[in-house]
Amino acid sequence: MSVLTALAMGLAFAIVVAVSLGTVTIPLGDVWAIVGHRFAPTPFEAMLGDPWWSATRDAIVFESRLPRALTAAVVGAALAIAGAVAQAATRNPLADPYLLGVSSGAGFGVATVTVLGLGAGASGSSCCPSQHSSERSSLSPPPSW
Repeated sequence: MSVLTALAMGLAFAIVVAVSLGTVTIPLGDVWAIVGHRFAPTPFEAMLGDPWWSATRDAIVFESRLPRALTAAVVGAALAIAGAVAQAATRNPLADPYLLGVSSGAGFGVATVTVLGLGAGASGSSCCPSQHSSERSSLSPPPSW
């Protein structure tokens, strides 16, 4: 088995674990039934029948856990490529972001966004999964203090 195959299997295992586990306990069978139902609804309905899980669990898995795991994999790959490019451009196996000024540019970008207020809140997007109107009614109101 080559190193690349082992790394690909490790990545797949990490994604499976990240989608399967979270702060809300959802049985593993439900998690992967939700994922399978979303990607191939017809075969899963033929095998398992109608979905038995709640819309809240579906939202947790498909709008929170799965995007988080896939984003982590893509960001990790992008960082690896950036490191390889820095090493190739400088012909230095010990190249780091400070050598080419990447860290200074990133710091300038963060300072610009902070001062000008151009973050995710200004564009109207958020980091939390969306909540459908049908789910809002099923949630209990917060307790009155």
